[in-house]
Amino acid sequence: MISALVFLASISLYLHTLCPTVSTGDTAELMLAGLGLDVTHPPGYPLQCLLVRLSVFIPAGSLMFRAGLIPACAGAGACALVFRAARLIGASPSCAALAAGLTAVSPVVWQQSTQLEKYSLQMLFAMMVLSAAFSPKVRVLARIFIFALALTHHSLAVLLAPVLALGLGKAAGPGTRALARTAVIAASLVVLPLGLKPLYT
Repeated sequence: MISALVFLASISLYLHTLCPTVSTGDTAELMLAGLGLDVTHPPGYPLQCLLVRLSVFIPAGSLMFRAGLIPACAGAGACALVFRAARLIGASPSCAALAAGLTAVSPVVWQQSTQLEKYSLQMLFAMMVLSAAFSPKVRVLARIFIFALALTHHSLAVLLAPVLALGLGKAAGPGTRALARTAVIAASLVVLPLGLKPLYT
């Protein structure tokens, strides 16, 4: 319930401040590649280009607004999963909500969630893999599928492989689960910033 509220609050913020036109970076390239069902510079971002193409059929707003819904939804989804992941590793609801809120309004996440870029989608996939690694309700095949989906967006998702492996092996026993939990927390501190622009420039 709280994760849904985090998503709604984040998406409201991002839609209210969504960039209405082509901005800096790869915005124009991603838009044109999506409209033409093409790929961009390596690694190509085929999944995002396909999503841009599908966004054309949304009956609301300009083409840039429709395409901008992708990073906005991805950023809001990532913030909701920050709350979920924090709860799964033992944080209280208030601390998890604070972590999600701070993530949502952090300048880089906010910026990347309001313009047609690839970083918010990358962060969403990273959080999906991390959350699935902890959730006992997510089956093994679903975890592998989420990881494979992340690879369709960017090859850097391969850095999430250790998290996936720890998640798949966490059922071995309480000691192994504690070790896996600690390792995943450490891995998240390394992996999540890889979805943010400063490490690419």
